[in-house]
Amino acid sequence: MNRKLIVASITVAFLFMFIGSAMGAPSLNGASPANGAEDIERHPDLTANVTGTGETTVYFMLNDSGTWSEIDSKTVTDPSGTEVTTTDVAFADEYETTYTWTINISDDTGWENSTEMTFTTVTATGETINILNVMIPVIFTMVFLSFLFAAIGKIKLK
Repeated sequence: MNRKLIVASITVAFLFMFIGSAMGAPSLNGASPANGAEDIERHPDLTANVTGTGETTVYFMLNDSGTWSEIDSKTVTDPSGTEVTTTDVAFADEYETTYTWTINISDDTGWENSTEMTFTTVTATGETINILNVMIPVIFTMVFLSFLFAAIGKIKLK
């Protein structure tokens, strides 16, 4: 009977530790830009809504060519649904490029990694010079000068 009591006590203690730490671990939701988002402006703010106990650190990570690197980290005290944002997103400077990122959070009870997320930046179309905006004034000027020189050629000087 003592053996069963010891096994039951160890099992209960293990379950309490496992469930207790899982319940107390920090959590993440509401990451932005959302996974798979398209037409995101270059250098976007990355945002996470985190909940944790005590001091919680949020790590914004980028996967550049297969290697994860930290973009930025923020520490908040006793977050309860706190929105954490990084504006240090100098890496997302290319047009029509898909970036892979994630958020890792940790506090004194544990840590959580978000799943990998991607976003794709906008096309450069809106920011390139429209050829018609350049060519129409050039063509107009050439036609005007042609008529002007033709008119001057018809004037007879005495």
